[in-house]
Amino acid sequence: MLDDLLPLAGAQRKAASVSRFPAVEQDLALIVDAETAAGALRRVIETAALVRDARVFDVYTGDQVPAGKKSVAFAVTYQSDDHTLTDDEVANAQRKLVERLRRAIPGLALATDVIVGFPGESEAQFQQTLDLMAEVRFDTVHLARYSPRPGTLAARLYPDDV
Repeated sequence: MLDDLLPLAGAQRKAASVSRFPAVEQDLALIVDAETAAGALRRVIETAALVRDARVFDVYTGDQVPAGKKSVAFAVTYQSDDHTLTDDEVANAQRKLVERLRRAIPGLALATDVIVGFPGESEAQFQQTLDLMAEVRFDTVHLARYSPRPGTLAARLYPDDV
């Protein structure tokens, strides 16, 4: 019975080594023509430097997206095989990825969610957020100030110190 299924399984996959260095995951929401395939976007993202994986976690059409468009949100995983990535390395990789996407996808718009004042956020981290927003020029920004919700894990683990 297994022998009957094996020819249908397709090409064999090879195992890849697992990095001993931590990954960094960042979300990226792209607003594109409704007929643009998420797989085409994923291929552009996954060929960028330091990108280990790109996973679609949301596709949205509705009031907040122009007619004929859709928002495709990706969780992008950055990782190196030979060192722990710094915040600057990840930010630079994200900038280059955005440039690559803008060149490859006509009419692309970028959206982001930003929470400011997260517990433990330093002035330098806040400035890095401002610098990135000025450089990337997001088309849509959903901005919120951090506020703890009673009873949540975040409220228990992160005292509001900002």
